[in-house]
Formats: sequence, C-alpha cells, structure tokens
Amino acid sequence: MPLVKIETVKGKSSEYKKSLLDTIHSALVKSLGIEDWDRFQRIIEYDKDNFEIPEGKTDDFIIIELTLFPGRSKTQKKAVIETISFDLNAKLGIASTDIFIVINEPPLENWGMAGKQLGGEKQLGGVEQSGNAEELLNNIEEIHTTELGMERIRKNLNLSETDVIAWCKKQIASKDAKISKQGKNWYIEIDGSVITVNAKSYTIITAHKKR
Repeated sequence: MPLVKIETVKGKSSEYKKSLLDTIHSALVKSLGIEDWDRFQRIIEYDKDNFEIPEGKTDDFIIIELTLFPGRSKTQKKAVIETISFDLNAKLGIASTDIFIVINEPPLENWGMAGKQLGGEKQLGGVEQSGNAEELLNNIEEIHTTELGMERIRKNLNLSETDVIAWCKKQIASKDAKISKQGKNWYIEIDGSVITVNAKSYTIITAHKKR
C-alpha cells in the first residue's frame, strides 16, 4: 500500500497531472508488484514563491515522497527509483535531474487502517495473532499464486472475483483477519474461510471454507 505524495510548481494541465499520476503508479506496479487498484496518490501544487529549488532545476522539478510498509530490500528500492525516473523521462520528458524521490518506511505500529493500529501482539482490530503476523503483512505485496491456484480458490469459495490475488490480499489485511503460522505456512481465518500462504515464497496455496 504505497502512499504517494507529489510536490510541484503550479501551472501544469489536468492532462499532464493525470499522466504524472498514471506513470508513477505504473512504475510502482512494475517495480514493487502492487495491484493496479492499489492507488493512494496526491499532488500538492505550490506558487513559485513557496517552492524554492536549487539553481539549475526547471519548472518540471518534482519531489516524490513514497511511504511504504517496512521490509523492502535495497534492490527493490533501487528498482522503484530507477523505474519512476526512467518512465517520467520517457513519457513526460522530465529530466532525471528534476526528479527527487524519498522513500519512508514507518513501522507498522505507526499505521492505522479502519480506525485500528497495525503491528504489535494484537494485530488489526484487536484480533489475536501468532507467529509474528507482522512478517506476513510487511510482505503482503509479495503474495501471489498460479492460474491453477486461482481457479482452485474460485471453486472452493464460489468466488466470482476476477482478481483473486487482490481479493486475498484484501482479506489478509482486513481488521477481522486472524493470522497464525504453523510449520511452513501462514493460515488466515476470516469470514468463515481459511487462506493458506507459503511462508517462504508467499504463494497462496489454497483457500477453502472453514470446516
């Protein structure tokens, strides 16, 4: 769930700003593997008098601040920075020297969703968790499965969802999810269903109605 804040000088068209948002989001999808629906972006525009920049920068200069769940590797962060910079140059002609990117990773205890604090021994809505559920939530964007796995989940749960992976991620991040780790797998119980995720590869193995 990247939170994206873009700061720039006033004067850009609506089309330009839409392309700016789309390009940065597309870069995050490519570099971090987030889902297309996962868009939390905002543009803040300043009068020139209120946006002081170093000599040699142009009116295209932007500051991009990304706030991420903790746990991304140095390689992933490098890919984020390089992909955003390359794509903005290719699609909007913004020089890399006019792009300034900062990545923040607040600990989960500093995040709040649906009125509840993330992180800690009691995770998401006060539901008791075990097996360091924070580890799974830190890597929620790594969760994936195969086509066969998606078909199995649709059949087991009678789902009509097209994007099964996105649906599973939403369930896992829910305030009502009960997360536990047993052996090599994570087990997520929610709304009468159980989702099984491999703890090493973050592959969704299956999901079924709770027996």
